[in-house]
Amino acid sequence: MTGGSDGLPVFALPVLNLAGREFTFYAPNSMYYLVFVTVLAGLVLLWLVVHSPFGLILRALRENKQRVAFIGGTGVFLGPLFGAAIFFGLEQLIIHFTENWMFFLGIVLIPIVLFFPQGVFGTLRNRFFRQG
Repeated sequence: MTGGSDGLPVFALPVLNLAGREFTFYAPNSMYYLVFVTVLAGLVLLWLVVHSPFGLILRALRENKQRVAFIGGTGVFLGPLFGAAIFFGLEQLIIHFTENWMFFLGIVLIPIVLFFPQGVFGTLRNRFFRQG
């Protein structure tokens, strides 16, 4: 039915028309250039992301010991306590829904970093208990 190790015989490889040239994926040279351009485009995209402000946020959220303090607020005495509570609370909540908890935790932590520049506790403290 499916052709076994020979694959599906009912599908034909498409022909790609670019700039007046016709590329078939049966030819090894065409397949090489397609893969080369795809990989190059992916590398350029990754370089742009890594060297953008968003990439800086991603690097800040990478696995490190200071992440919990950063979430809670580094210049605040109780900041690391709140950061640990937020981090581990979110972790336990997300683990109940998926095995890929680190990915989804990262997605949740990005807005926290963006909207709470002094950490959650530091930003709340500054907003409600203005000093000076």
